[in-house]
Amino acid sequence: MARVATALLAPISVAAARIRRRPQRGLLAALGIAAATAMLAATIVGGRVSSELSVQRALAAVPVDQRAMRVLWSGAPAGGYRAVDPPATRALAQLAPGPAVRTVLYRETRFENSRIAVVTGVDDIGRWVTLTSGRLPHSCTPSRCEVVQVAGAPMPVAAAGPTRLVRVGTGRLTSALPFGSLTDLGVSAGHRTPPATLVSGDVEQVSQLPGLAPIYRTYSWTRPIDPDRVHSWDIGSLLGREARALTSLSSGFSQWSIAAPDQALIDATDRSDTAGARLTLVGGEVATLLLAFVVLAANALRGDAVAERRRLERRGARRGQVWLFALAEGGWIALLGVLAGALAGIVIGVAVCNSAGLPAGAVMSHSLLTGQALLLGLAALVVSVLLVVVVLLLPDGPTRYGGVLADAVAVAGLAALALAAARGATSIGATTDARSDPLLPLLPLLVALVAGVAVARLLGPAMRLLERRVRGASASVRIAVVSVAREPLPAAIAAAFLAVALGLGFFATAYGQTLSTGQSDQVDFAVPADVTLAEGPQLVRPLDAAPLEQYQRLAGGTVAMPVLRLSATAAATGTRPVDVTALALPAKDIPALRWRSDTSNVSQATLARRLTPAGDVSMRGPLLNGSGLLRLPVDVTGSAVTTALVLQTDRQAFVSLPLGVARVGHSRLQRRLPARLAGSRLVAISIDRTAADSKIAIHQQGEGGAVSGIKGSVLLDPLTLGATRVTDWSGWIGRGGLVAGGPGAPLRFVITGATHPLLRPVQPSDGRPVPVMVSPDLARAAVGGLVRLTFAGISLPGRVVAVGRRFPTVTGSFAAADETLLATALNADDPGSAVPSEMWLRARSADRVAALNAQVTRPPYDSMTRSSHAVTLATLRSDPLSRGIRLVLEGAAVLALLLSLAALLLSVAAAVRDDRVALFDLEAQGVGPPTLRSQLRLRAAIVTAVGLVVAVVIGVVLSTATVGLVQVTASATVPVPPLERHLAWPVVLAGLVGFLLLSALAVALSTRAAFSGDLPRRATGEAP
Repeated sequence: MARVATALLAPISVAAARIRRRPQRGLLAALGIAAATAMLAATIVGGRVSSELSVQRALAAVPVDQRAMRVLWSGAPAGGYRAVDPPATRALAQLAPGPAVRTVLYRETRFENSRIAVVTGVDDIGRWVTLTSGRLPHSCTPSRCEVVQVAGAPMPVAAAGPTRLVRVGTGRLTSALPFGSLTDLGVSAGHRTPPATLVSGDVEQVSQLPGLAPIYRTYSWTRPIDPDRVHSWDIGSLLGREARALTSLSSGFSQWSIAAPDQALIDATDRSDTAGARLTLVGGEVATLLLAFVVLAANALRGDAVAERRRLERRGARRGQVWLFALAEGGWIALLGVLAGALAGIVIGVAVCNSAGLPAGAVMSHSLLTGQALLLGLAALVVSVLLVVVVLLLPDGPTRYGGVLADAVAVAGLAALALAAARGATSIGATTDARSDPLLPLLPLLVALVAGVAVARLLGPAMRLLERRVRGASASVRIAVVSVAREPLPAAIAAAFLAVALGLGFFATAYGQTLSTGQSDQVDFAVPADVTLAEGPQLVRPLDAAPLEQYQRLAGGTVAMPVLRLSATAAATGTRPVDVTALALPAKDIPALRWRSDTSNVSQATLARRLTPAGDVSMRGPLLNGSGLLRLPVDVTGSAVTTALVLQTDRQAFVSLPLGVARVGHSRLQRRLPARLAGSRLVAISIDRTAADSKIAIHQQGEGGAVSGIKGSVLLDPLTLGATRVTDWSGWIGRGGLVAGGPGAPLRFVITGATHPLLRPVQPSDGRPVPVMVSPDLARAAVGGLVRLTFAGISLPGRVVAVGRRFPTVTGSFAAADETLLATALNADDPGSAVPSEMWLRARSADRVAALNAQVTRPPYDSMTRSSHAVTLATLRSDPLSRGIRLVLEGAAVLALLLSLAALLLSVAAAVRDDRVALFDLEAQGVGPPTLRSQLRLRAAIVTAVGLVVAVVIGVVLSTATVGLVQVTASATVPVPPLERHLAWPVVLAGLVGFLLLSALAVALSTRAAFSGDLPRRATGEAP
């Protein structure tokens, strides 16, 4: 037993003695392994921190009344309030901590004074109601219940049977949490004013009032959700507890329900999971750097370890002892590096958690200290140790099997990359579960593996070819090239690592720039101007709020673009028409939009020129200048008709001004022009059925019969306003069942109600197709360059002048046109069908954007929905997932640069140590120390040059492949428009130049003391 122990301890003792004698030999390698391990650990923690912040942000964005757990009972419980309160409280306790907010809300009730009121109750009423007069309720008995009125017309007393509700104060609700809304609880259709809302301070007592017993009511028990106390790792269990609580409650009664912000939680979880899957791509890059650096470090130590291994073998060491020596010689480096890196990762993770305001212990226990992370750390340690041992035990010279194995590995990597490309792009649905695409985290490793093997296999032949070309060069150049050509493996490994490290750093930088530019593209697509205003809940359109000229004066001069967004259909594929979004804005202002170069097949300026109509295409028609009576003599035959003038105001709105019924025979229609319509343009006169004829038609349709309609003729005399003739109708054309008979001839009509009968002037859009830019599917279906768009019964030809992949703010099939021309074409036959519902504003210069954003927040613009490009971009950039991915990519780029420097220093130190015999010979033959130092630096330059060239190839290939295979934004959403590769050449070139300067300085300093002794020194125990 003692002999076995001695045999085992002997090689370990030798390795320990070597480590004690020269501990600095492996410290640089251990430091590099520690840095890569720390980065990998920081990536894991960063993913969890980003997920936590994303969930908190998503919940904080939910209104407080919806960000709550709410248990509900609908109807009057058979056992009274006390029968439902305990189970509701118990169920709520399983879902959210803290006291419950108890409420009851009765359906609108008509009381004995014929007044309608909403009765409700909430415990701790002083917390939720702020008094404006009177006092808070003190008591609630079956005969008299005190209440506070918070909305509606004053209602001092409400009597219902034996119960009297007595108002003792007035106030307002201060929070939407108890009832789910701050608006009037009694607002409903049909009320001119909201009914009174009466609030009691005792839920149990108000629910037992005999006068309200037959009234339907809803009980709720609510607890708000604190976003800071909901963790990403708890969401799954929370959703499960909700399901179990609802199952428990509803097992005997169907009146139970539970309301919670489940969708917000699910969306946040999906995004964080998707971002986590994306971070596995960066984690794969860091793991690749770690493994590659382990191989490099082991190779740098190999020469010295091989010499010691030979000595042990000459002294009788067995194979097992040799392996044990290799394990002890190199294993401590991997062990020290991985453990130190893990400790550094924990320290970094705690610091990140503290800076983010998250509980470090909880985050660490669900990131680095999970079973999966610990297994990953153990795997990193085992793999690192095994790699070191394998490299130290490799045969001394190149073997046929080693080359074949390397080639086989490279071919397998190429096959895996081809498989990834064949599978196509990975979108948000696929990356939500990282297991759905196992090649995603392996992508950097595969590219690096193929490139590394290619460098290792090609460097030797390339140097042998170069050796023949430099025979006339200086001694240092010849020595450097010959050294690499005759012993290519160490230089090839160093060059391969530089290529991999710098290539992955290039990729991290380029990919970060791609994601950042993708965010800008995403915001440019959603908000193509500085500010966009749209019709909001108050149904105020931009031109209703202010005239166009007022928008143009904002911020000292603004490009104001009224925008039409309409739904249409068109033929695209098959016989079924597709839905088309028709978007129209002033074509001349298209160059002012933010626009990606691949948006269309022509430039913005060219598109603007092609879409801009020739001349003025605004609607034609006489102006109603002045005031007074509008008079229109009419002669009608066949059937009576109603008449109305259709006017266009100065804000592009359309108003129908009824003139009355023109009966059979002669009629003189007249009415006074309202002052608000003075200056309006007359664009049509509507001639339609009377109300009585419309009722007959409806009755005929109801009985399943055919609608007969009306027919006859109308002779219109000139229309006058006061003493001024407005028009004599010459040249006007009929639409929708009206046929003009020529000058002085009556207008014939056949009206069935299926169309909108109008007499209107000839418009500039008549008889000409509208120039449009269309999506590719519509362009393919065009016949003779024309597409036919159908808008609610109006068919409009469009002439295709450009094809676009997309148009800002529009997804799916689209057609873009000039706003004035399209509005004229549609409003001509259906006045009011094409009125701008949006306004896009672009400041004249960047320094006016802030003023523009501030001005549109004030009346009259605050009545519309507003989107700001600057605010949207800032929100997207501050997204926790986006920031986390950017930081990890930046960290990976810095790590790659540092490891590259360390690798270069290791290769130089290994060259000095491993080639000392050959260098002794050269120095003994008269080669001076400056020449020897120069050849070392030239060897480092060769390694660096080869590594840089291949690094650029790796960076370009990996960036292209990643953008092509992973179509997900930095915020873990589907990119619209799709991501576009950006190689960030300025940043990459600056990084490469910095690396060259630092590497040159580091190599110069590390070789400055080489060969500085007075006499050449022979290595002990070795023959030269």
